Amino acid sequence: MGQFVSGTEDLALHPKDIERFDAQTDAVAESIARISSSVGSESSQELTDLSAKYEALIKSWRRFYLYFGRDHTEALMELAINAEPLANEVMQIYLPALIQAEESRIKLARENYAATSALTNKLSTSVFLGSTLFLMLILIWFSRDLMSRLTSLQLGAEKIGAGDLDHRIDDKSKDELHDLAESFNDMGSRLLEARDKLDEQYRIVNEQRERSQHLLLNILPKSTADELVDNGKVAPQYYSAATVMFADIKGFTLSTEKLSVDKLVEVLNEYFTEFDKICDKYNVEKLKTIGDCYMAVSGVPGRNLAHCADMILAAIECIEITKELSSREDYPDWEIRVGIHSGPVIAGVVGIKKFAFDIWGSTVNRAARLEASGEANNINISEESRSHVKDFFNLIPRGAIKTKDKQDVAMYFVDGLHPSLLDGRISPRAGFEERYQVYFREDAQAFPASLEKLSASK
Repeated sequence: MGQFVSGTEDLALHPKDIERFDAQTDAVAESIARISSSVGSESSQELTDLSAKYEALIKSWRRFYLYFGRDHTEALMELAINAEPLANEVMQIYLPALIQAEESRIKLARENYAATSALTNKLSTSVFLGSTLFLMLILIWFSRDLMSRLTSLQLGAEKIGAGDLDHRIDDKSKDELHDLAESFNDMGSRLLEARDKLDEQYRIVNEQRERSQHLLLNILPKSTADELVDNGKVAPQYYSAATVMFADIKGFTLSTEKLSVDKLVEVLNEYFTEFDKICDKYNVEKLKTIGDCYMAVSGVPGRNLAHCADMILAAIECIEITKELSSREDYPDWEIRVGIHSGPVIAGVVGIKKFAFDIWGSTVNRAARLEASGEANNINISEESRSHVKDFFNLIPRGAIKTKDKQDVAMYFVDGLHPSLLDGRISPRAGFEERYQVYFREDAQAFPASLEKLSASK
């Protein structure tokens, strides 16, 4: 039996050991059968008992071997339960080894469990710490990225809100913040488009306003136009001293029979355009044209002491430009008569359609009468005007004319500068400007070059 025990480390029997065991038991059974046939009857009973014991022994051993090859503990229990004769002997031999092997297995299992548990704890701790660190890094990165994107959104919103509508928020993610950034960008684009439209509308409105303002200034003096825009109406004003001028073209009626309509209007427009420029130069306000007659006033709406002197200077340049234009080829040989009178006037705006700035009073009527009583290329002024400019211009008395109310009004032709300004000490222009500043406490607006040359020749 000992040959089947390989030690406590491996108690299992190999199938070949069982085959050898069967072969040996079969050989023993054959030997007993041969012996039984050769002995006498007196020994047959003993052989029968021997054979029965042998079969019981073989059966017990076979059962042991069959179970022992699969499970040691089950083999021993089978022997004990069936009260096999071999049970006590087998238990005495194998049970200590089995107990020792089981204790070793349990000890090894505990050691393996302890090692595994320790390793598991280390791994769990490492995994926990690693996971925690990784999670913290992810949270830090995500937090920084989130803060950066939120800061970008805030700055973008501030810039767009401050009017920088070209600014765009750059966010390439695909989450809610990206959608929010796109919403801001879309809002900026829409606002930019709306602003461009408003700018264009404002530009158009401003152009129309400037055009309207320009047209209004062509009709009304600036101060009057401003008052009309601000108040919707213009209050009439009384001026105690102003100077009115009428300038009528001599030969105009004859020209209408010789010139074509378009040529006549072209030439007349050029004359009056030059008159407008001269009036602007001397701070004289053009009022209107009545056919071929040009009407202007000085001292209205801006009050000034030099109104009469300024008007005469402007009239001198109007005569000179008329001479220049008349000398051009294909231009009619026109001359102008100028009448000037100074006195009180009332100024205002009348009408609601095609309204115009105008003046009223006897001063206007007398200026028209003086123009009608004048001569070509001469300035015919009244006694009232003479009193304002007698120290500036050389005035030639012409006698008197009767007004509609049968009053006599003295007339004077303006014939260059006053002789005292031509004494040669200084230039006529310098002398005129010096006296102008003394009398009126302001500087002269301009001075006709032709007047200086004409005065020097006299």
